[in-house]
Amino acid sequence: IVRFLGRTVDSLTVCKTLTSLCQQIGQLYDQSPDDIPKHNAKLVIYFLRLLTFANRRKPLIILLDGLDELPFNETDDHHLSWLPKQLPPY
Repeated sequence: IVRFLGRTVDSLTVCKTLTSLCQQIGQLYDQSPDDIPKHNAKLVIYFLRLLTFANRRKPLIILLDGLDELPFNETDDHHLSWLPKQLPPY
């Protein structure tokens, strides 16, 4: 999955980026798009949970270009704490 952040409507904020990533990752691992939370904190937890679906048979690679392009505001968790500190093995 490749995202050039700040280039499309779905990548203008952390929340929109996470929602878009969750939609695509969920589709890859047969998860319902209806399960994607709207609230930032729950969205981060859901995103991190989706990452655990990656496995040897269906690995996951995510490339995010332009993290520094995301606008900072108090409601978005822009300081990158939404990124996993440890990556799953696949």
